[in-house]
Amino acid sequence: MNPNSFHELYLAELEELHSAEAQMASILGNFAESAADARLGAMIRDQKDVTTQHRDLLDDLLKPNSSYMEGHSDFSMKAMIAEAGKWVDMIEDKKLKDVGIIASLQRMAHYEMAVAGLLAGWAICLGHDDDAAVLSSILHDKLEASAHLSRIAGDTVVPAAA
Repeated sequence: MNPNSFHELYLAELEELHSAEAQMASILGNFAESAADARLGAMIRDQKDVTTQHRDLLDDLLKPNSSYMEGHSDFSMKAMIAEAGKWVDMIEDKKLKDVGIIASLQRMAHYEMAVAGLLAGWAICLGHDDDAAVLSSILHDKLEASAHLSRIAGDTVVPAAA
């Protein structure tokens, strides 16, 4: 469906974020298993649960507009996941692989932060205050996850690989 109004563009982008979250939720278990660093593996497992919750929250936001629930697949996230999979498959050194996993997860999280922040602002403009609150909460969670990944990287993962 081609958007013909700001509201329809908002819904299309909301579906993009929903797709990105669903794709992330589906691969985080594999990343957790591939992580050699125990803190990193635990953080990724926790993030899988949070990401699944985000997907479900976005699903709830989209349900009243079911015409936009077309099973769309966000191509940007699909490409980032494919690239991340290359790191996991190519790098044999476990410590170096953890650095690649963190880099990939940071890239994906920053993409999701950009979209969630954008949509929170659009929701306010459209008068969708409940949506804005949900999207702001998702953005906050992504910011915290990114900071947590940065701490793990700086504390143990990057020094171990250097």
